[in-house]
Formats: sequence, C-alpha cells, structure tokens
Amino acid sequence: MSAPIREIGIPVRSVNWVHLHPGITRAGQPCLYAVMGQQAAGLFVLQIDLDSGQCRQFTCDLAGANYPTATYMSRSNHLYIGSSYAGHLLCFDPQQDALIDLGAIHPDAATFPCRIDEGEDGRLWIGSYPTADLTAYDPATHTFQRCGRMDDVDMYNYPLVAGDGSIANLVRMTQPHVARYDPQSGHKAVVGPVSIKGESELDLVRGDRSEEHTSELQSPCNL
Repeated sequence: MSAPIREIGIPVRSVNWVHLHPGITRAGQPCLYAVMGQQAAGLFVLQIDLDSGQCRQFTCDLAGANYPTATYMSRSNHLYIGSSYAGHLLCFDPQQDALIDLGAIHPDAATFPCRIDEGEDGRLWIGSYPTADLTAYDPATHTFQRCGRMDDVDMYNYPLVAGDGSIANLVRMTQPHVARYDPQSGHKAVVGPVSIKGESELDLVRGDRSEEHTSELQSPCNL
C-alpha cells in the first residue's frame, strides 16, 4: 500500500529555474534536493528532509551564477549544476556536505549551460549557449575537455550520450538538427533530418534500440 500524499510546507518563494532530484545525505539517508535560481543573488541548493520537511540551504556566492539552467544527479549521487551566466559547473557533494565550484565550463564559449548528461565512464557532457558548445568533465581527474562548436551558426546545444559512447547533440534554434560527435576521433557529422524553426519540429530522446522508430520531423529523433 502506497503512503498518502501530504504537504510538508513551502521552503522559499519567488525563485526561478527550479529542479528537483532525489538524493542522499552525508549519512546515507534519502532526501530531496531542490535547485533554485534568483534574479539578484546566487542560485542555491536545498536539502529537504522527507519526513520533517526541514530544509538546509547552500548558496553559491560566485558572481553571475544566478540561474541553474542545467542540472544532473549522477550515479555517484553528486548533484551537478550548470550556472548561468557565469558559465561554471557546480557540484553538491553529499560527503563533503558542500556546494563546490568546479570551474568554468568553457571560458567565453559557454555562458548558459543547456543540458548535462553522463556517459558510462562517468564523464559528464555539457552542451551550452551561445556557441552550441560541447564540453566534457571528468570527475575522476577534475579536468575539462573542450570539444568546441557543434554547429557554426546555431547557438544552443542539448547533448545526450548514446549507447555506443558517441554524443548526440540536439542543436537549436533556427535549424534544429542532431550532430553526432565521436569522442575518440573528434569527428562530428549531422545525422537525421534538419528542421526549420516555425515550419516543423524536431526533438531528441534516448530510445530502445529494439523498437522501431521513424525519422519524421514531427516525431522525436531517437538515439
């Protein structure tokens, strides 16, 4: 029998870019993490006790890190946050009980992180605005690998890691399309249909290879 739904309160008001992720505390207890942005102050992370509703707040004091435009909870239970418009990658580490600045994703090329995804090897792949940039971050070595633009004209990149380790980059906005990037060779190429904004729609989802998929512009383009 499932537990009844109950209200545990309103932690904050007047925020933006709200993301929720299940996670664990330093003691290994389940909790909920809420990431929220502010217009005139730094973004913050709330660690919410699911039983009591009590919150602990961790605020980023990095200049320009107002909006958490991309977030990802990794398999290692680290919560990663792409901050705009500072363009830095942040991490809430439950073992350190702290919100940590990992550094600039790609200076001058990535000010607005669009999406973060994780590969089987634990590396994070970050797509950003305004240069449709792709960057990899390796938590094991604490290093960034800047892969550059995935398109020479469009400005937004939303990557997903495919089953073979390649990166499918959904490039937007004027001519939405998918650019496949091979981390081993550095080669990139457009795959699938190319859409025109206002005339057709194109999206990217991670699908099941055993299923049959279509490549119509009105249907998602599957990895």
